[in-house]
Amino acid sequence: MEAWKLRIWAKILLNWEPYNIVKYMLRPSSRWAAKMVTKMKNLLTGATIEKTFPSSERLDEADIERWKAQYLFNSGNSYTFMDTETYDQFEFEWEKIWDQTKFLKDDMDVSILKWNGNVINIELPQNVEYKIIEAEPWVKWDTASSANKKAKIETWAEIMVPLFIESWEMVVVNTETWEYKERVK
Repeated sequence: MEAWKLRIWAKILLNWEPYNIVKYMLRPSSRWAAKMVTKMKNLLTGATIEKTFPSSERLDEADIERWKAQYLFNSGNSYTFMDTETYDQFEFEWEKIWDQTKFLKDDMDVSILKWNGNVINIELPQNVEYKIIEAEPWVKWDTASSANKKAKIETWAEIMVPLFIESWEMVVVNTETWEYKERVK
């Protein structure tokens, strides 16, 4: 795959390890070829790096297998998931999946990622419904600073929501970008 064809959540191989593209931006140049600026997460270690590729560079896609699993519970820094077909259980340490733990709900269906025969990481559904448990109050004339306010969802993660969202409402959150998407009707 050429660097200019990258997209968010694409899985690539870099230095013989699988990486997940978290963010990318095409940076055009008037004198040289455009460059692709990326932020990537190592699926084996959980470490995040930034790397710039020439737009013409060829990147290898990582051969990642996915299968359905369910989040069961966490015990300290360990998160347990169960394969919904074989009932095998897998544990992940917080350091490996820290950015996804803030959006894990009880009994949530996720995808388990497997590479070279080893379970390496999880992937959350892209859009998930959450209950707002706490939202900052909105003063009708307070729109000069921004049109968003902070709110906590049922997993205690903090997100930005529009001013009209109240506590105890249901909203859809994009778990890839960590952003409010819409109110549940």
